[in-house]
Amino acid sequence: MLVSSNGILKADLSGNVTTFIENSNGTNGMGWDQQGRLIAVQRAPKNEKVGVLYPPDKVTTLADNFQGKPFNSLNDMALDKRGGVYFTDTQGVYYLPPGGTVSRIIDEVPRPNGLVLSPDEKTLYVHNKDGVYMLAFDVAPNGTISNRRNFARYKSVRIPGHKDPSWDEDNGADGMAVDSEGRVYAATNSGVEVFSPRGELLGVLPVQWGAESDNIRHPQNLAFGGPDRKTLYMVGAGTIYKVRTLSQGPPRPTK
Repeated sequence: MLVSSNGILKADLSGNVTTFIENSNGTNGMGWDQQGRLIAVQRAPKNEKVGVLYPPDKVTTLADNFQGKPFNSLNDMALDKRGGVYFTDTQGVYYLPPGGTVSRIIDEVPRPNGLVLSPDEKTLYVHNKDGVYMLAFDVAPNGTISNRRNFARYKSVRIPGHKDPSWDEDNGADGMAVDSEGRVYAATNSGVEVFSPRGELLGVLPVQWGAESDNIRHPQNLAFGGPDRKTLYMVGAGTIYKVRTLSQGPPRPTK
C-alpha cells in the first residue's frame, strides 16, 4: 500500500496499481495490525488522529489528542503484537497501548520521524533527522521505553550550506524497516542504509536520484512484502521501487 495525494493505492505483484481507499484523511504512516485492520496516522488539517482506515465497518478514531491538545503533523508509526501503536509528530514519540490512553514517551528528540521495532519487540529504533546517530531504546513488556542510546552512525549527515536544500536541512532520515534477522533498513538522503543488529553499517542501497542537479530525491518509506516477505519496497517522490532480497521481513506487522 502507498499513499498518493489523499488516497491510498495498492500495487499487486504484477505491478498493477489501483485505488484502495479514496479518502485517507491525509494519511502518512500506516500498517496492518494483528486483527487485519489498517491503522494510520492521519494528518488532515484540524483533524489529525490515529485511527482505523480499513475495513469500512471497523473505521474508528483511536486517538486525536495528547492531554487535550491536538497532534502536530503526525508522521510515522509502528505496531506491536499487543495491539499498541508507537507514533510520532513534531513534538515527540507517543505510545497508545491497547485499550489505554496516549502517553508521550520521548520529547527530547527534535522533529522525530521514522521508527520501527526490532523483531523480538525488545528494542525501539527512532530516526534523528538532525543528528549523527539513529537512536535505540529498550522496550518493556508493557510498551514503555528506557535506556536511550546511540545505535548507528548514519552515512548520510546534514551538510549546512549545501546548494541542495535537502542536504542543507537535515540528513533525510525518514522511513524504516527491519528484517527477521534484526537488520535495520533506513531511508536517508544516501538511499537505504542497512545496519546490523549491533549498529554496524553493512552497506547502502543507492536508491536516490537528482543529486547531479542539486535536487535529490530518495525513498521515504520502506516495507517488506510479497508471499515470502523477501521483497523490499521503497517508496518516495511519487515513485515505487522494489528489490528481491536474501533477507526476509519478520512474520508480523511492523508498520
